[in-house]
Amino acid sequence: MKRIAKIILSAVLVTMPVVSIAEETESTDGPKIVFEQTCLDMGKFDRDSTQVATFRFRNEGTAPLVVSGVTGGCRCTSARDWTQDSVAPGNVGFIDVTYSGFRQPSGDFRRAITVRTNAVNYKNGVARIFITGHVNRDKNEPNITF
Repeated sequence: MKRIAKIILSAVLVTMPVVSIAEETESTDGPKIVFEQTCLDMGKFDRDSTQVATFRFRNEGTAPLVVSGVTGGCRCTSARDWTQDSVAPGNVGFIDVTYSGFRQPSGDFRRAITVRTNAVNYKNGVARIFITGHVNRDKNEPNITF
């Protein structure tokens, strides 16, 4: 009987939904990062080009906001630049993200960028922002549809 109970408990724990580390929280005091947009569309572009998107944010908290790191989810996506100094309450900052179409498949894409901060309105200060777009098909690429 104990063995069955352990199996059931294990099954329940394994199938419980995992909470995203980028989950917004409801803290009241401290720095709060609020993005103008959490997803930017880079439009349509050729495979041999690199696109740049600028995310703007405001510190709507009560203490200085520090962006300690920004990372892309793959080689094609990277953080080019971001506000390095602390952002005082009420002030704004930016994050520049690049997407390189080189060696990427043609078609639509969506990439995540992880932003590490000291913001209290995201769990562990980690926020996720996204870029989308469309890489045009090369002239020599066969047009295969299924």
